[in-house]
Amino acid sequence: MATLEQYNSWRTRLLSMIEKTMESAKDLSPEKASLYGFLYEQLKNDALKIQVVGTVKNGKSSFTNALIGEMILPVDDIPCTAVVSEVKYDAEKRAVVNFCSPLPTGLLDEIPPKTKEYILSHGMGKDSQNNDVRIPPIEVPYDEMNRYVAIPEPTPDILFDEEAMRQYKEKIDQESPFDVAELYYPAPLLKDGVMLVDSPGLNESPRRTAVTLDYLKKADAAIYLLDATKPATSEEKKVIENVLLPLGFNDLIMVANRIDLVTRRERQRLYCQGQVQGYTSIKQCFGVSAKEALEAMRSGNRELLEQSGMPGFTAFLTDYLTRKKGELKIKKTAMQIVNSVRNDLLENLIPAQLNALEADSVSLQKRINEATPRLTQLEANRSKMAQTLERNIPLALTPVGEAIKAFFKKLEDDIPEWISAYQPKTDVGFVANKKDLQNVAEETLEYAKDKVNDAYRKWNEGTFQPLLMEQFEMVFGSLKEDMKNIADQIASIEGLLKGLSDEAVDSSTTMERIAGIAAMLFLPLGRSGGDLFAGGFDLSNFLKNFAVDLGIGLGVGLIALWVWPPLGFIATCVGVMVGLLQGNDRKIRETKKKLYEKIVEDMKNDTPRRVSDIVSEIRETFDSIKDSVLQGLDSEIDTVRRQLDELRQLISDEQNSIDRKRALLTEAGAGLSSATEEMLELVGEVDSVN
Repeated sequence: MATLEQYNSWRTRLLSMIEKTMESAKDLSPEKASLYGFLYEQLKNDALKIQVVGTVKNGKSSFTNALIGEMILPVDDIPCTAVVSEVKYDAEKRAVVNFCSPLPTGLLDEIPPKTKEYILSHGMGKDSQNNDVRIPPIEVPYDEMNRYVAIPEPTPDILFDEEAMRQYKEKIDQESPFDVAELYYPAPLLKDGVMLVDSPGLNESPRRTAVTLDYLKKADAAIYLLDATKPATSEEKKVIENVLLPLGFNDLIMVANRIDLVTRRERQRLYCQGQVQGYTSIKQCFGVSAKEALEAMRSGNRELLEQSGMPGFTAFLTDYLTRKKGELKIKKTAMQIVNSVRNDLLENLIPAQLNALEADSVSLQKRINEATPRLTQLEANRSKMAQTLERNIPLALTPVGEAIKAFFKKLEDDIPEWISAYQPKTDVGFVANKKDLQNVAEETLEYAKDKVNDAYRKWNEGTFQPLLMEQFEMVFGSLKEDMKNIADQIASIEGLLKGLSDEAVDSSTTMERIAGIAAMLFLPLGRSGGDLFAGGFDLSNFLKNFAVDLGIGLGVGLIALWVWPPLGFIATCVGVMVGLLQGNDRKIRETKKKLYEKIVEDMKNDTPRRVSDIVSEIRETFDSIKDSVLQGLDSEIDTVRRQLDELRQLISDEQNSIDRKRALLTEAGAGLSSATEEMLELVGEVDSVN
């Protein structure tokens, strides 16, 4: 364990290294220099920000509540965290809300009236010249924090309608005025400057994902929350590899939540540990149940609390932070800057600019002359690809809609036959009373439900799924090859602009970048999105999960629950039959007839809407794939355009200007290399003390 004197020495040295890095980077990339300046100021502060990170529905808010020991953050059955919440120590419980700048143009109806008045009293975040100004934070009632940090509770008609829910979340994203919430609570864990940060799930929505990723740059440490029932998915590993490790989180604290949902907890914890131990210096993965812990805290059940695993993890975290707080801050800051300097500046920006400077204006002009028509052809190929997709998507949806309608129509014909032919097992006496007939009706209804569900399963497996895959193949079957061809063109132009031969150009990284951008845009659609863009464009893996992830199978299958007559109708129907003078057989036949007539009538009324909903859902997914791919392509094409413009600008420079830039780039590179080597030596020195 490092002494306070050692930590202060390390921090002083690292601050000096960061100053050198900022000086070398300021002319190369003002954006990176600004980031290093922020990290410099954060290192001077003794506070330690620990961000709880994970994908949606892994229970981050519940876990944070369990760590603190009270339900201070809202939890729900739907993904609900809308803003970043900083939980800090104070002797008194209180809550403060910070506002976005600029504010959205409108104000949500769900905003508390007093807060709305406060915002309006500050001119909606505008000064007298209509410039954006940040509204001062406001202290709010502690027990009303869910109205600020969570998505406002939707009405039932929105909650159970996927499209309406999607639009509702987008509305919240676009119109919420809240930025960061600060909650103060007298928890021992938060003493000495420790701050817990709860943030939106990484695959909740593109905007809230961006909020979480942006805040990670400011965090000093991270608890990565996995789902014990499906730990370390490929998507979660990509987040570690592509986001957390590049940001310097080499000491990730791994926790598998929801351990109560597995039968053999210790074996599953060890399995989780084996899946993630290569990603962090902390070799242990903790299995916990935030749900059990919170329940135990409410009921005072000590045995359940121990079973939840939270006391053991809290003890570890408290001890770990006591021993490692300063070292975590030093190492994370150093590694974040080292990775940024190496990946963004030394390996990309500086070589690209130096390579461009190596050629004289004549050779540069030759490259421009060759690259310009290639770029024009590239843009034309992109437009042709977009037109083909836009034409094929509607064509693919028509047979899908017709197949669904045909299935519904067959049910309309089959249900009366099934019900008429069914012989109830209910024993009806010589004189059928109301209870007997109601038992017959309910028994017959259950039989019809089973028949419909069985028919749906056979149709889904034998007709609908093959048809859906066939139409998906028709629209996107050539997409991977089309993307590869365009990636080859992009890589070829970039190679030309850098002075490389076609043989030296590798388009695989370009393909990976396109797929990576598309995957992040497609991320809110869940696991199948990761499957689709894994390895470029993996059609086979996506098709395996497509219907399940979209809920199409469930949506079509639930027809069996949508159209059945309510109990009130059955009771009324039976009451009418009891009043008839005919014999029991006639009464039973009439009861069954009333049932299937009602079912068929409701199906006929409901079928157009259900078909439209399912087709719209498929259309939305097809469009999302198309838009994600095209935006990935557009990003790479824009990069080529910028490189071409930079070369045109270079031609207008004087040779002495080019030489001066080369000298500055070389000097900056040497300074940055020296600073990163010093930082790595410092990290090694910190590790050697442990």
